[in-house]
Amino acid sequence: MERHFTSTVFVVNLLKKAILLHWHEKVGAWLPPGGHIEKNEDPVQTAKREVLEETGLKIKILEKKDKNIFKEIVQVEPPHTILLEKIDDPKSGLHEHIDMIYFGINIENSDIPQNWQWVTKKQLEQSLPLLKYDGSKLPPPEDVKILGLEAINYVLKNHKNNVK
Repeated sequence: MERHFTSTVFVVNLLKKAILLHWHEKVGAWLPPGGHIEKNEDPVQTAKREVLEETGLKIKILEKKDKNIFKEIVQVEPPHTILLEKIDDPKSGLHEHIDMIYFGINIENSDIPQNWQWVTKKQLEQSLPLLKYDGSKLPPPEDVKILGLEAINYVLKNHKNNVK
């Protein structure tokens, strides 16, 4: 089966204790920003580019581990986790995404596009349905809920001082 490398970011707003999600029409689910890693990009560059392109927000990717020190080698920030996701695309058919999952924080107070929403820790904990643009409601998928809560809790515990 064909595989594509992707990066996804759970963008946390510490003041709202929320993550940023949108209804992804092609996938039919609530998802955070993300997309395919392009030629000559590393996963962190992709993560930042996708968030900026999709939402207009500039973000900081949160460090997961202490860095090793190398004299001549750059170390790319490792993802929080890597998921292998089955994708059934109407155009390219069935394939898999090797998805690098990052946690990030917005570094500017900017408005988000109309089709995006901040989803609170409480909404995720209670699996509350979210209002789609067509008036219907559906909760986020289980993996989005679990990783969204992990992202919020990680930021609350480790990165309060990094938020502007």
